[in-house]
Amino acid sequence: MIRSKRMQSMVKIASNEEEAAAKALADAIGNLDKQGSALQELVAFREDYSIKFHNTVNTSAMAIQQFHNFIAQLNKGIEHQQKILVQAKESIDEQRQVWIERHNRTRALDKVVDNYLKQEHESEEKLEQKLLDEFAMRIGNKQRNS
Repeated sequence: MIRSKRMQSMVKIASNEEEAAAKALADAIGNLDKQGSALQELVAFREDYSIKFHNTVNTSAMAIQQFHNFIAQLNKGIEHQQKILVQAKESIDEQRQVWIERHNRTRALDKVVDNYLKQEHESEEKLEQKLLDEFAMRIGNKQRNS
């Protein structure tokens, strides 16, 4: 088996790994969008709840305390969601780096295969030229001998 054919299988493997890395990156981006939406929903809920509570008349001290406790829990949830969002962004950076590495490897292997194909083509041309030269020499010798 010639070198270019052997390397083609390595390129295929590298290409599959690159595609898997691209999918993982896309999934990480999708997760970031999902986590960002969840954060926005929490913040919007807190704002709506605060507005509704402040528009309520005749609130007791107990209701005010429950409101503050609930807002504190919502704030903790928002802080937690913000941390998840930061982790999602870090995951994107990591997945992007993996994809870049896999992409560069695939490109390098493609270049190696291209070089091998070029060398093989040049070798074939040289062999063909050598055979043509030998054939021409034989014909020339036969004509001189006749």
